[in-house]
Amino acid sequence: MAQLSMLLSNFQLGIYLNVFLLLCALSITSAVWSYNRESNIIDLILARFLFIGILIVAFSSVQTGKDDLIVSGHIPIIDDIFYILGLSIFLASVFLSAIQTIVTPVKSQSHIVNNRLIRIAQMTSAIMFIGAVSCSIISYISIDSLRKIVPLSYEYYYEMLFWSSFYMLQFVYVQVFMTIVLISLQKLKGSELIYNDSYEMLLCLNLFLSMSVFFGHYQYDIESTTFKDFYSLYMPYLLFIVLSIIMIVTLFDVYHMLFANKSSS
Repeated sequence: MAQLSMLLSNFQLGIYLNVFLLLCALSITSAVWSYNRESNIIDLILARFLFIGILIVAFSSVQTGKDDLIVSGHIPIIDDIFYILGLSIFLASVFLSAIQTIVTPVKSQSHIVNNRLIRIAQMTSAIMFIGAVSCSIISYISIDSLRKIVPLSYEYYYEMLFWSSFYMLQFVYVQVFMTIVLISLQKLKGSELIYNDSYEMLLCLNLFLSMSVFFGHYQYDIESTTFKDFYSLYMPYLLFIVLSIIMIVTLFDVYHMLFANKSSS
């Protein structure tokens, strides 16, 4: 009995961790989008809805049992109306924030932070998130057509609904991570970075590679095993390529910031 209780506790802890990581990652993403951007009443409303969505998801997930879980991986789905409502509010707020990021101008030019570089990072990551939502819409259309032919379990339905969009989100997180690193380095240095052009190219490269998620929808049927294999086997390699180059260029910039300035002085 004690072992069963421990397994259930670990199970619930796993759910909480997956939910927490999703909410935390997308909340940070939304915060990065709002950096150095002209704020308005829409941003304030979206921030409040984002917070409301987090509260509803957190409250409903606490009361979750093993029988309520539909999908535990990628994007956790729980058979609870309040959880679905909270998650929908949260994701809709992030989606509208992405649109706001694209259409809202930035503040006046800063002498410390390169507005062009950060703006490219914000714009590309926002476009990629919209792409992730588009992947879910495409998956929904494909699954809905399949559901009319054969019955589908809820677990399979939600797993495939978010399968490709989950991998697109990984590209978004890399872009957001890079944005945070670039802002931090420019703040520490007190001026623009040396390899600004390289960073801009890497941001655009990550955007270009992220669009390969749509190739999976074009090339494979969603019910085939090759559809899942395409994302789980090949997409991590593309992420690794971009992330590795980003870290190498960043290390060169840090080296120049720490040692080149000392030698010149």
